[in-house]
Amino acid sequence: MTSFRKASLGLLLGALPLAAGAVDSRTGGLTLLETADARATALGEAVTALTGDLSGVAYNPASVTTLEYAQFQSQFETSPGDVRTGLLGGGWTNQRVGFAASVAYLDAGTIEIVPTLGPSATRRAQQDFVGALSAGAALAEGFRLGVTGKFLSSRLAEEASATALAGDAGVLINLFAPGLRLGASAQNVGAGVTYRNVEDPLPTFYRVGLSFEARSPEEEASTAGLGGPWYMQMGQGRSRFWGGADAIIDRWGAVVGAVGFEWELARRAALRLGGRVGGEDPGFTGGVGFWLQRWRVDYSIQLVDELTDRHRFTLSYFWRTDGE
Repeated sequence: MTSFRKASLGLLLGALPLAAGAVDSRTGGLTLLETADARATALGEAVTALTGDLSGVAYNPASVTTLEYAQFQSQFETSPGDVRTGLLGGGWTNQRVGFAASVAYLDAGTIEIVPTLGPSATRRAQQDFVGALSAGAALAEGFRLGVTGKFLSSRLAEEASATALAGDAGVLINLFAPGLRLGASAQNVGAGVTYRNVEDPLPTFYRVGLSFEARSPEEEASTAGLGGPWYMQMGQGRSRFWGGADAIIDRWGAVVGAVGFEWELARRAALRLGGRVGGEDPGFTGGVGFWLQRWRVDYSIQLVDELTDRHRFTLSYFWRTDGE
């Protein structure tokens, strides 16, 4: 098994989100990290206290009850080494309880197997699928809890297979000042993933984050001429600033800091910047988002080095469940 894992590890590290830069080489099940969308990636993954859409649910399931609308999202990405990843997800809430589901996959390209005896062969390096179900509840005004269950199916070099179960849990709290929130979560807690009787621990992270959100005055929204359908109303026609900062510790004790900032112009466009400090691979991220009525297109770029820069697009669709 060890040769299979080492053969694919280099490909995987080039295809994972920013947080993977802090993943210890002893860790397995890295596809559990492939639930990041373009908005979260552009914000440096400093989204433990992010609210409003599915971008935060992969990091803190308590945020599922803050979805502004029902949402569906899709994503596909290619990375160096012929690595391909994809994501489909959806979520719904009535502000008291909320639910979300997602499916992610990773195809790590091909590798050449050279046995001691016999001819060489080209095989798929790794093919993984991750299914996740999230549920959350608002237990009191400004106090939310959530959990996620995950199932991982993995196959290395078309020979070694494994499955694993993992779970997330999180809390989201509104603090004393308007727009100020505290989030905390544990990600990918589980026994490990085992290939041929060799167990690798899962990429477990413990996160705590603060976020602050401020919107422009109502007067600005009324003079911007943004009346019309629901997706341009409900206070979303105002410009908005969001900032977040996370501290992340992995199961080995390594600590990483992440920051992210978003400026949104009148529910039409958004500019995002983020980054990570500490760890072996500090990196910077950026991105934009554009609303097209019920649709939003998000783009992110992750600057690490010439081989691992990533460009990610996510397409989201929003709808109301009250028939409007």
